Amino acid sequence: VYKRQREALEAARAAFGERHQVTGKSMNNLGAMLSSHGDPVEAERLLTGALEILEESLGKDDPGTSSALNNLAELYSARGRYDEAEPLFKRAITLREKEPGEYHEDLITSLDNLAALYVKMNRFRDAEHLYEMALEIKEEYPEEKHSDSEGITDKLIQLYIHEGNYYKKQDNIDEAVMAYETALEMMKILKDPDLPAMAALLDIMTVMNVKSGEYEEAVFNYKKLMRIYADLQGKRSSEFSGAARDLARTDVKLEQYAEALPLYAAVADIQSERAESEYPELVRTLTEQAAILTSLANSYLEAGRVEDAVPLLAESLEIR
Repeated sequence: VYKRQREALEAARAAFGERHQVTGKSMNNLGAMLSSHGDPVEAERLLTGALEILEESLGKDDPGTSSALNNLAELYSARGRYDEAEPLFKRAITLREKEPGEYHEDLITSLDNLAALYVKMNRFRDAEHLYEMALEIKEEYPEEKHSDSEGITDKLIQLYIHEGNYYKKQDNIDEAVMAYETALEMMKILKDPDLPAMAALLDIMTVMNVKSGEYEEAVFNYKKLMRIYADLQGKRSSEFSGAARDLARTDVKLEQYAEALPLYAAVADIQSERAESEYPELVRTLTEQAAILTSLANSYLEAGRVEDAVPLLAESLEIR
């Protein structure tokens, strides 16, 4: 491909001259290819030269220059030169907006590229706005609407996950959970929701719920997580039992012992089927189960309900 692109550029120079728009477009094509698969220094030289030729031959306000603008901006973005990339992407968008009917797919590409740049810069609201613009353009051309609409939605989801990760690293739990929740809600509207991705996101959220003391929210999310694991791996899987035990532990934090006990019993039953290498987990589960029985029995003793406490203490002793 490189050889053909190079030959095309030399042919354009020979036929039209160094400063003709055909030569500029050929330089732009070769530069774009080298930007992704070759020498970025040579790619920058070609793309910069292509932009100069196209602006000179077509005019700076001609949409025909937008491809060179976009390609050069992509190169700068990939090399971490964000401040140089941003104005070029913006110029490409402005030019492509002039003739949306002809350039709407190219306009979506530029919006997508600038949004990706803003995600790298942690400018999440700016990126969100651009992705929403791209979705609106797709809706204006329903006859050409295809999986790209879901592709843009996927990128919005990744934006919110990236935002959540960013705030999580800063220990800003409220903002992180809000971003993750938005991503989760968007996952639900997809034709084929990615259940493993949803489970991974819920797992992160529940850990943060517990860390921030939002136990009731954690209980709600653990129940959703258990339903997903039941669909994915079944109710006898280690993933399901792990979520069930985490839910039981959260119930204990809320002093909801009656809700926690059957969960611990179910988890112990599942873990008892595992190999010897997993017995320490079973021992841990049984120990926690016994402790809850004792705690519940003590609360009955404090209330003078000795007849209710004794069976629980006996069961705790038997488990231990």
